[in-house]
Amino acid sequence: MSASASLSHGAISISATETALNIYLSEQLRGFHAQYPGIRLRITNHSTLQAVQAVKNGEVDFAVVTTPAETGSDLKRVALMPFNEILVGGPSFAELAGRTLALQELTVYPLIMLESGSMSRIFYRQFFLEHNAELKPDIEAGTTDQMLTLVRSDLGLAFVPEPMARGNLHRKRILQMNLQELGTVMEQKAPVKMILLNNNFLGNVRQWQAMFFNRRYSFTPMMNPDYLKIASAYGIPARRALTRKELAEAIEEMISTDGPFLLEACVEEEGNVMPMTPPGGSVNQMLLEC
Repeated sequence: MSASASLSHGAISISATETALNIYLSEQLRGFHAQYPGIRLRITNHSTLQAVQAVKNGEVDFAVVTTPAETGSDLKRVALMPFNEILVGGPSFAELAGRTLALQELTVYPLIMLESGSMSRIFYRQFFLEHNAELKPDIEAGTTDQMLTLVRSDLGLAFVPEPMARGNLHRKRILQMNLQELGTVMEQKAPVKMILLNNNFLGNVRQWQAMFFNRRYSFTPMMNPDYLKIASAYGIPARRALTRKELAEAIEEMISTDGPFLLEACVEEEGNVMPMTPPGGSVNQMLLEC
């Protein structure tokens, strides 16, 4: 910014999106203003498209926006900081916070989104289509702050930048949905290698129901989401293995991949874990086969 004005006086015109101003620019401006108090700052709130056009029109010195953004070859583009968006809901959606949600499941819940012309809305519309789901928000809001207010009022679920939701999450005014652990892995760029053994059952309980209750399964079969798509939503490479040959190849790929990786290993649905102690039995009555 110091290149846009003399260090003792002058003015800088900046166009910023709401998210960019909240999670990045405001903190940078505080330090800049303390160092150069003689420089006046003119901040204009724009959408990403409007901010980019304002730079092209010469209305502002530069813009700070959130991606995706089409800037063209005539503008210089500098990446400043990454952030992730999370799915949040109010207290009445507490039961969903403990579940892993498939994208298609969200279509049956009320969704709150930014207005149709925003880059965020364009991004999520395309993202839903790529995962065979249709985005039909029940409520449209003009700003992320408005979305958070509506979420706190239990009017629906919303995708919001995690830094802007952090205060409400800490105060438990809203709840985060989906896989929070994957969000942490992505945010911290942790090189965690995850192997998910998926048998589409609550395995240990299913085994008891099969061995001692004649396979009268009750609430143990699971309709799991597509974990690869969830990993993709967080920008984490993933692969599914259905055979031993695929497993060996997937492990090799996982080890050779820098950063995090999710490997879903699909195992036998009714495979049992032995030995086990029967109900009411002791260790000397351990079952070695079923």
